Order: sequence, then structure tokens, then C-alpha cells
Amino acid sequence: MVQIRVNYISDSILEYIKALDDRTCTGCFKAICDLKNYGSELTMPISKNIGNGLFELRINESLSIRIIYTFCDGNAWIIHAFKKTSKKISKKDINTALKRKKLLFA
Repeated sequence: MVQIRVNYISDSILEYIKALDDRTCTGCFKAICDLKNYGSELTMPISKNIGNGLFELRINESLSIRIIYTFCDGNAWIIHAFKKTSKKISKKDINTALKRKKLLFA
């Protein structure tokens, strides 16, 4: 196993995940643990490369949640989390993630 560090760009993302129903929250933390253990080797169905150096953790429990992350200095950074409401990730969510990613590399 790779065992990398997982950071949150904002405490509000962690609070969002903790506020989800128990089943969904547990699914999110299981996926984050998988990210910690497998890093960039994590693939479908748990993780998907969505381009521009962004990846999504795909949680499908009571709710479908997407957690967008990137890698910086050998660590994973969780930069956005939201409830999935359509087949594609909205441009608004992609733009939010890209802006936050830019902060990491500034």
C-alpha cells in the first residue's frame, strides 16, 4: 500500500461530510481511507480522473456524493464536496474545484 496524507483545503468540507446521514458519511470516510491507502493507484469504481489534475471520489450510499481532490507535493488534497444531482458534474462545481486547486499551487 502507498499510504499518503489526505488534507482538506477547508474545514467546511470536512464539516459538510460529517453533517451527512450516517450511512453516507461512513461511505465518504471509507472512500477517503481508500484514497489514503492507495493514492494515485485508486481507480474506478471509487475514483475517476475528471481532467485538469482533478479526481473524484464516487460515493453512492443513501445519497450520491462526489468529493473532488487533487495531488500536491505527494499529498492528496480534498478541495470540494457536493451532492450529485445530475449525470455530469456542473461547470459551477468544476470551476469551484479549479479555483481551489489554483490556491494550492500559488
